[in-house]
Amino acid sequence: MTLGLDKVKGCGPATLQKFRNQNIWSTYDLLLVLPKKYQVFKLNDTLVQNEDIYIKVNVYEEPKVFKGKKISGLKFKAYFKQLLINVTVFQRAYLEEKIQVGMDIYLYGKYEKKTNNFNTQSILFEFIDGAIKPIYDIDGVKDYLVINILNEIIDNKMVNVFELLPDRLVHEKKLLGRYDAYVSLHRPKSMYDIERAKNRLKYEEAYLLQKELHEKALKKEHRKPKPYDIDKVKDLINKLPFELTQSQKTVVNEIFMDFKNDYVSYRLIQGDVGSGKTIVAALGIYGAITAGEQVALMAPTEMLARQHFETLSKILDVRIALLTSQTKNKKDVYEQISYHDVDLVIGTHALIQDKVQFNNLGLIVIDEQHKFGVRTRAEIINKAVDKDVLYLTATPIPRTLALSYFSDTSISIINEKPQDRKPVLTSYVLETDRHIIIEPIKKALEKEEKVYVVVPAIESDNVRYNIQTTYEFLQQYVNKDELYVVHGKLDNKTQEEVIENFIQAKSGILLSTTMIEVGIDVPRATVMVIMDAHHFGLSQLHQLRGRVGRSSLQSYCYLVSNKEDNERLNILTATYDGFILSDYDLKMRGPGSFLGMRQSGHMQFKFLDFVNDFDIIKDAKLAFQKYRLR
Repeated sequence: MTLGLDKVKGCGPATLQKFRNQNIWSTYDLLLVLPKKYQVFKLNDTLVQNEDIYIKVNVYEEPKVFKGKKISGLKFKAYFKQLLINVTVFQRAYLEEKIQVGMDIYLYGKYEKKTNNFNTQSILFEFIDGAIKPIYDIDGVKDYLVINILNEIIDNKMVNVFELLPDRLVHEKKLLGRYDAYVSLHRPKSMYDIERAKNRLKYEEAYLLQKELHEKALKKEHRKPKPYDIDKVKDLINKLPFELTQSQKTVVNEIFMDFKNDYVSYRLIQGDVGSGKTIVAALGIYGAITAGEQVALMAPTEMLARQHFETLSKILDVRIALLTSQTKNKKDVYEQISYHDVDLVIGTHALIQDKVQFNNLGLIVIDEQHKFGVRTRAEIINKAVDKDVLYLTATPIPRTLALSYFSDTSISIINEKPQDRKPVLTSYVLETDRHIIIEPIKKALEKEEKVYVVVPAIESDNVRYNIQTTYEFLQQYVNKDELYVVHGKLDNKTQEEVIENFIQAKSGILLSTTMIEVGIDVPRATVMVIMDAHHFGLSQLHQLRGRVGRSSLQSYCYLVSNKEDNERLNILTATYDGFILSDYDLKMRGPGSFLGMRQSGHMQFKFLDFVNDFDIIKDAKLAFQKYRLR
C-alpha cells in the first residue's frame, strides 16, 4: 500500500504543503528522496582547529544565557580531557537548566585555538559512537521532521516498493531487495549499509538501461539480407598491396555478418589514429555496391572528403563522385546520383540537401561521426532505402559508455596497427626550452621528411603562439621556402593549393591551426610540434599526433607549453593508447562530452557513475542478456 502523506502521523498541513511544493505527494515519493549526505557521529580525541568535530566534555560551571539583537544562547566552561575550554552554544538557551555542573555532554562544532572557544549549535546528552544521521535537502522541512515521518512510514509499512529486477537475479547476485535498499539509505547502521544499498540501486539502473536500449533495438526496421558478391570482395582483398591486420579482418567479417541479417544495422567502428579504418570501410562499401546498392560517405570537412575520394578511387573500381561546396557541375552530379550512374558518393553536409536524391541508397558511412549533429546524421540516414550505417571514429569511446549508451549500436574495435608502424615518441617541452624542437625539425628536413607545426589560433592575443608569432619564430631557423601556412581564413581553393604544394614538396613545414586534425595523410611526415599545447583537449592532441607515424619511419611529437606540470600533457607522453586516454578524459570531463554524440532521451541516473562503475555496467549487461531469455 502507498498512501498520501496526509495519512502519516506528524505530517501536518504546513509540512504537507512544503512537500508538495517539491513534488513529494505520497509515501513512495518521500521514500525515494535521497539523503544529500550523512553525518557520522565519531568522537574526536583531539581538538582540530576549524573543522566540524564531535567532542565529549565535562561541564565545569553553570551555563549563562546571553542575548543579542539577532541571536541568543548559552556560555559556560567545560573540560575537554585536562583542558578547560570556553563553550558557546547558539540558539539553545532553553537547555540552561538541563546542563548541570559535573555532567558529561557531547558537542558538535568548531574549535578556535586563538580564543580557546568551542562554538556549537548541537548538544547531545547521549552519544552512540559511529551512529549515522542522514541529512536531507528538502526546503522548509527540518531534517528531524523528515526522519520522524520516514520512520513512521517504514515502521508502519505504509509504502509498497515493487521489485524491478528478476527475483532470481537478486538472489544470484546477493543484492538487497529494492525496498530494503531504500530503507538502508534512510536508516543506515553503518557506512557499509549505505554502500551496499547504493550498489544495489546502481545495478538496477544499469540493468534497466540495457532493457530500454534492447526495446529500442527491437524496433529496428526490417530489410532483406544484402545479396553481396563475396567472391568479388575476396578478390579485392587479395589485390590489396598489404595484408590486413587480424583486427581489421575481424571487423570486416562483422560488417558482412550484419549484411546477412534481415534487419538494418548500425555499427560503430572505433580505430585509433593510423589503425586502418578507411580500408575496412572500403571493403564494406564495395560489398554493398556488389549487392546493387548505392553508398554515401559523409565527412565533416572538405579536406577529409577529398582525401577519401582520392584514397578510395585508387582502391575501388567503381563509379565515384565527390560532392562538396566546391564541386563544379553540381547539376550533373545530382542527375548521376538520381539515375544510379554513381555507385559511391563522397561529400560533406552537401549530401543532406534536398537536391541530392539517391536511386537505391543502401549503406551510409559517416566519418568522425561525433562532429555531426543528431539531425544531420538522421537526414542522410533517412535518404536510404535500407538504413545500414557504419560510423567511423578515431576518438575512442570510454568502455563504460560503449557498454551502456551504445548497446543499440554494434561496436567494432580496430586495436592493431600495420606491422611496420612505430609508436610516435612524444615529449613535453617547456616553452622556455622551445629551441629544443629546432634540431629535430632540421634533421627531418635534411632527410626529406615533412613537419607539422600546429598553433591554437590564427591571430589571437590570448595565446603565446599564433600563426604570425610562430612563423616569425620558425623563419629564424629555416628557409622561408620550406614554410607552408594554412588556416581557416584562407579560401578553400588556397587551402587546397597550399596543402597540395606541401605534399608534393621534397620536404617542408606546414604551419597550421587544428584544421589538419583530420583529413590529411602524408606518409613522410615524421615530426609534429604543437605550440601552446595546454590550450588543446586531450583527444584533440591525440588526433593531431596521429598525423605523423603513418609509415615505417620513426616519428616524433613535441608538446610545447608554459605550464610546468600539466597532467593532461604528461599522460599523453606516457601512452599512445587512445582507449586509455579516453578513460582518463572521461574522469576529467565526465560523460557529457562523449554523450553529445548520442541522441538525448535516455533515463537519468541517481546512482550510476560512468567513471567508476565499469564492472557494474558490464555485469548488468551480461545479466540482462541472460535473464531476458527466461
